Amino acid sequence: LLELYSVENDLGVEGVKALCEALSNAANTNLKKLCLVASSIGDEGVHYIASMLEKNKTLSELHLPQNKIGDQGFQELMEVLTTGNQT
Repeated sequence: LLELYSVENDLGVEGVKALCEALSNAANTNLKKLCLVASSIGDEGVHYIASMLEKNKTLSELHLPQNKIGDQGFQELMEVLTTGNQT
């Protein structure tokens, strides 16, 4: 699996947490693109995405439109992308 698209699936915080735990696993070496469109993630869900990005070494594209991510979530995401992620 190289790309994963989820559109309007209402993953919510628990769903994105489970997904990010799987993507943080060292055995995940293929996924390059993750698109979570209108998945009800919010700032709390972005926290799990940011944590995953610190560990994941293969993901090179991330799309999160229409997820009501506020300033706090945006700041956390930018922090990890500029200091903790090399891909």
